[in-house]
Amino acid sequence: MRVKVNSEQCQGHLVCAFKAAELFDVDDRGYAVTPDRPLAGEAEVAMARDAANFCPERAIELVP
Repeated sequence: MRVKVNSEQCQGHLVCAFKAAELFDVDDRGYAVTPDRPLAGEAEVAMARDAANFCPERAIELVP
């Protein structure tokens, strides 16, 4: 499973980076970016789900 940020929906609130700093970085424009790798274990999946649930723009999704 991977976590993705829809760059067209993201507004740069960065709630995801506060919720799961291990999974989200900030690009030079101030928007969230994710690692290009599968999530490592249930702990990372849970952090990604938490970040997705708190995203005010619903720009985060978990994909197989």
